[in-house]
Amino acid sequence: MLSVKQRDCTKNRKTEYKNTFLERPSWPLSLPFFFLIDFYIIFFQFSAAIFQIMLTFPLFRLPLVSLAVVVKHFHLNHLINISFCSQKSRRLVKALRKKHSKICIQFLFSRKHCLYLNDRFPKDILPGEDLDKIQYTIISIKRKSDSLDTRHLKVGDSLVPVSSRANKHGEIDLHFHFDDVFDGSKTMSIYICSFLENPIYGLNLSSDFQPDQIRRTIDWAVSFQKSVESYYIEDDKISDDHFRNVLDVCSSANKFAFYGKLSPEFRHQFTFENDSITLTNAFWVNLDNLLKINCRKCTVWGSNLTNLEVNQYLKHWKTGKFPKLKVAYFEMEDINLEVLLADLSAVEFPEGEERTFKDASNRDVTINYGFDIQMENGTLATIVHQGGNIVSKWFYMVVW
Repeated sequence: MLSVKQRDCTKNRKTEYKNTFLERPSWPLSLPFFFLIDFYIIFFQFSAAIFQIMLTFPLFRLPLVSLAVVVKHFHLNHLINISFCSQKSRRLVKALRKKHSKICIQFLFSRKHCLYLNDRFPKDILPGEDLDKIQYTIISIKRKSDSLDTRHLKVGDSLVPVSSRANKHGEIDLHFHFDDVFDGSKTMSIYICSFLENPIYGLNLSSDFQPDQIRRTIDWAVSFQKSVESYYIEDDKISDDHFRNVLDVCSSANKFAFYGKLSPEFRHQFTFENDSITLTNAFWVNLDNLLKINCRKCTVWGSNLTNLEVNQYLKHWKTGKFPKLKVAYFEMEDINLEVLLADLSAVEFPEGEERTFKDASNRDVTINYGFDIQMENGTLATIVHQGGNIVSKWFYMVVW
C-alpha cells in the first residue's frame, strides 16, 4: 500500500501531464512556417486538379454502356461538333447515337451556303409548337480567305479551314472555308449524310451564285442519292431557259415549289406525278400543263386559267384521271360559277354539315359551304370559293 507521500507524488505527475497535453497547440500550427506554406500550396494544387477534371470530363474513358447512355442524350449540335474531334470520336458517336432518330438535312445554296439540320421534319411540326424546342444546327460553307484566322479539321480525306461562332442559344456553329463553295457544300453534305446515315431531305436553291446553279445542284443531288424529298426554289432572276431545264427534272423531287418571276413569253410543258407542286406567278400555266400534273396537292397562284379550262380539268377529275389528288388551290380569271361548274352535276354543300381537313401547315380547316361534285366511282370532292357578291379569283377543292 502506497504511503500518503507517494500518493501525492503520483497525483501531481498526472495533473502535470494532463495540463501539458491540454496546453499543447494543434498539429499544423506546431509545424515550422515553411512547411505550412508547402502544405497549403499542395492542397490548392490538388483542389485545382480535381476541379479541372470536373471541367474536362474524360468522356471516352467511360465504360461503353455508360458512354452509350450519355451519347443518346446529346444535343444534335453536340453530336456534329464532337464528330470532328477525331476519327475515334466520330466512330463512337456514330455507333452509339439514337439510330431511330431521323434527321432532316436541308441543303441551302442561295443567298446563304449552308447545311441546316434539325430533328423534326416539316410535316411533323404541329401548329403553335414552340420552335425553340426543336434541336437544330447550322453548318456554314464560306469562301476561303487568306486573312482569316482559322484552325483546320479533317473532313473525309481533306484538312479544311474552320472558324466558329456562338449562336443565340450559346451553342457553337462551325464555318467551313473552301476555295469553291459549291464543292465545299458537296463535301460537307457527303460527310454529314454518312455520319448521320440520313439522306438530304430538301434543296433550297436560287441562281444568285451561278445562272445554272439550280440545275447543277439538282443533278449532283440526284447522282448522289437518286431522289430528294423537296425542291424549294426562290428566284426572281432565273432565265426562261434555265427554268425550263429545272422543270425537266422537277419529278426527281417528291415536293416541288417555285417562287419567282419569268418573262411574259415563258411557256413549257412538263410532267409531275409525285406528292405536291406549288407554282407562283404561274401566268404561263395552261390546261395542257394541268393535265400532266397528278399529285396529292396542287397549288397554282397567279395563273390566267379560264373558267372553261378549269371546268375541263374538273371533268377529267370526275373520270378518274387524277387519282392522287387530295387538295387543289387555283388562282385564275374572275370565277363564273355557271361556266366553272357546267355539266359537273354539282350540288350545294349540305346545310348544317361540317367537314375538316388538314392544310399544308398541318392545321385543321373546317368547311361548311361550297359545292360537292362526285367522281364516277363515288369519290366526293368539295369546291370552295369566296361566294356571295364578291368577285373571286381563287377557289380550292378538297377530295374526301
